[in-house]
Amino acid sequence: MSAPRAVAKAAGALAPSAAFADPSADPAANAAANPTAEISPNPPADLPADWPQRQHSRAINAGGWRWHVQVAGRGPVLVLLHGTGASAHSWAELLPALAAQYTVVVPDLPGHGYTRGERGPAAPADLTLPRIVTALRALLIALHLPPPQAVAGHSAGAALALRWALDLGRERGLHPDGHPDGQPDRDKTTPPGMAAPLVLGFAPSLVAPPALYTQWVAPWMTPLSTAGWVAGLTARWAGPSGLVDRLLDSTGSSLSTAQRMPYRRLFADAGHVRGSVGFMAAADLPRLLSDARLAGSAGQPAGAAPRCAFVLGTRDSWVPASAVLPVIGRDLPQAEVLQWEGGHLVHEERAAEAAAWMLARMAVDRRSADDGVDRSADHSANRSADDSAKDSAKDSAAAP
Repeated sequence: MSAPRAVAKAAGALAPSAAFADPSADPAANAAANPTAEISPNPPADLPADWPQRQHSRAINAGGWRWHVQVAGRGPVLVLLHGTGASAHSWAELLPALAAQYTVVVPDLPGHGYTRGERGPAAPADLTLPRIVTALRALLIALHLPPPQAVAGHSAGAALALRWALDLGRERGLHPDGHPDGQPDRDKTTPPGMAAPLVLGFAPSLVAPPALYTQWVAPWMTPLSTAGWVAGLTARWAGPSGLVDRLLDSTGSSLSTAQRMPYRRLFADAGHVRGSVGFMAAADLPRLLSDARLAGSAGQPAGAAPRCAFVLGTRDSWVPASAVLPVIGRDLPQAEVLQWEGGHLVHEERAAEAAAWMLARMAVDRRSADDGVDRSADHSANRSADDSAKDSAKDSAAAP
């Protein structure tokens, strides 16, 4: 499809302003300024030597976690959040282009990859969306970085990005002259009118499970599925059984052998399996969507409703457009939606186009914040969720 190429032309419309130092440039200085951060100039000891973008990897303690985080580039802050079962590696092919204009922060989320709990394996209660947002904000403070201009997420990472924007938008609405992160100098770097970060999502996992499952099945299924012995058995069985490749194939995405290898390694680790299942179980999507709906309602503080743009994959069998479009239209009617040819891992399949679209969309958003004018109409390929839903319905009706 040509949509990503159409918007790529806007990527150079705005040069990044207020450049921030790359925190990886002088980890010793950062550690001296904030001794509790424990920033290591080296990646985690167990990170494989050939891990994607390993040269940008750092280890740092913050918010109760020993993080594996990759930091690259200079400019306004952009945070990239992977989905359930993935890690920072899923953004590896986008990182160079994005780092040319932004300070890009790419963590392994709590319970995933090479991010570990400071006190051992995380319980599902530690993996709720609000708690992870709190931990991520602590991570940025430990890295001596300001709040992000944008937070991009894939799948469940998009839900986490939305939670972050909702929480920050609400706090800044309630305390317009205050600084919810407790860092006045950092909040001053946020452009006027930008109350919360722009949310960019690929294949956003925003479809809540049925109430019957949430109320009756999950309470007894979650403790079993997150048990250490179950995670251990799954990790030992995943490789020999070919489970990982079958899961990747079921996404509708076509990945190369090099793109599949990190997933195979991750799912051989019982800690990663347990954390992934716990994260999935702890995501309270009904509350998230209810809060999004409330933020967009009349009478809410200016800036409470999150600015969102989503890309859906036409071959996505995990979060089909037919399922997520009605949710976006109902709870996030202000969101912009594009549909690209691709599966659930569309950002990995079409990394160059995904990066170009993100840069273009962030440039438009920053111009809007700088001059106080809504320029979303400048984005020629932007389409509302309602428009996409109508087209999807037409296509379904026309199908034989």
